[in-house]
Amino acid sequence: MASPKQSETMTADEKGGPPLEEKDKKMSELQEVSSSEDSTIDKAPSIHEEDERSDDSTINDNKKDKPVAPKREQQKAPKHSSPSKKRKTEKKPSTAESNTKSPEKSTEKVETEQKTTKKKKFRSDVQDKILAFFGQELATDRTHVTKKEVAEGCGFASPGTHGFFYAWQDLEKEKKFVAKDGKGPVFHLTDLGKKNIPKGVVLTAHKVDNAGKQEQFLKILVKQCHEAKADKMKLCFDILSDGKVHGIDEFTETTGYANLKSKGLGYAFTHMEKKMAILEKQKGKTYRFTDKCFPEGRPFS
Repeated sequence: MASPKQSETMTADEKGGPPLEEKDKKMSELQEVSSSEDSTIDKAPSIHEEDERSDDSTINDNKKDKPVAPKREQQKAPKHSSPSKKRKTEKKPSTAESNTKSPEKSTEKVETEQKTTKKKKFRSDVQDKILAFFGQELATDRTHVTKKEVAEGCGFASPGTHGFFYAWQDLEKEKKFVAKDGKGPVFHLTDLGKKNIPKGVVLTAHKVDNAGKQEQFLKILVKQCHEAKADKMKLCFDILSDGKVHGIDEFTETTGYANLKSKGLGYAFTHMEKKMAILEKQKGKTYRFTDKCFPEGRPFS
């Protein structure tokens, strides 16, 4: 019989169990399996990490599904300007358009201009002179005269002179004493103006002497009587300027006309006598100027 020490030292082979080498292999395999399980446990993702990955994947999938607009189309899209820029770019209407669009303003300007003209002061004696001049011309059967003649007859240099201009405008526009003739630039007294002709008004023209008055009548004669020739009538006026009585022979010899039946002489004398009242017939076939031609008096008296 074997001793207990010997039995302890008996090999596995002797006891009928597996050899030691095989045990060692199994132990090493078990260790490898446990290490591999630990590594897989460490590498396994958590629940939160899986959720985050799933969210990221869905976002990427959505991005892939949405169509991306091309860059050219985005560049071609029109830019909307702000309202402030539009206001700056709006053109202001021109002065001509504003006048046409707002006729009320133009009428207001006209009314203000008329008011300013009404406010202009003038002397009332100037209007008396204007009416007196018309009355003087009416005495010679001359109903229509120019504004220039009236101004000069009243002692003004021109119709545009301040004192004459506003006095005339008031007579024509406001009082309606003077009216313009449609045939030309001549004026006449209205019925209302004839009723207001003053008496005793002395007219002081540029030339108040006898020569100046006779020169004025000569111009009127040539204008009114077309048969009268200026050069021929100037000779007749020179004869009559002394204020004396002259026979018809003096006029025919000086002018070259045969007699009073000649149109140039007969028509002119009739006009001076009947229309202008500056010539008066004396005994026989003699004539002389009336007192109207001598504001300073007759030379011989």
